[in-house]
Amino acid sequence: MQTALSLFAQKSYDRTSMSEIAREAGISKGLSYNYFSSKEALLHEIIMRGFNKVIALFDPDNDGELTKETFIFFINGNFRLVMEHTTYWKLYYSLIMQPFIMEKYYAEMEDVIQKYLEVLITYFQKRGCEDPATEAAFFSSIMDGVLLNFVLNPEFPADKIRLRIIKMFT
Repeated sequence: MQTALSLFAQKSYDRTSMSEIAREAGISKGLSYNYFSSKEALLHEIIMRGFNKVIALFDPDNDGELTKETFIFFINGNFRLVMEHTTYWKLYYSLIMQPFIMEKYYAEMEDVIQKYLEVLITYFQKRGCEDPATEAAFFSSIMDGVLLNFVLNPEFPADKIRLRIIKMFT
């Protein structure tokens, strides 16, 4: 999976073959099919593992409620994940710009994303925001933009911006 992730992020998903992944991983192509039935199945596993890591940060105690502390934990965790797994995020951001690929995953992610939005909207309601749904969209957009900028430019002042986001939204 790590080899596939690296190749997908470097060359793109479309230009990477299972043969190349197997060769780079030091295994036979036939053996690679013992682990994943197809290149699509391999990509699916990579995408869903990353998605699940982010979601696990969002509501760590699974109570459907964000406190200031769990919200800060979520923000810090997202920044940490992007810094520690930049290759995954390069792949993720390249794929979300290709709707024909990501639409395969949206149905699977939709319920979780909807729950995420509902919890986020409730958090902003409790904080007295005039328009909690817009505030949730604003927060999500800022996070996406900042993390994308960090992936594209490791010199981006992510830590200073992380602290600014925490101050702004808590």
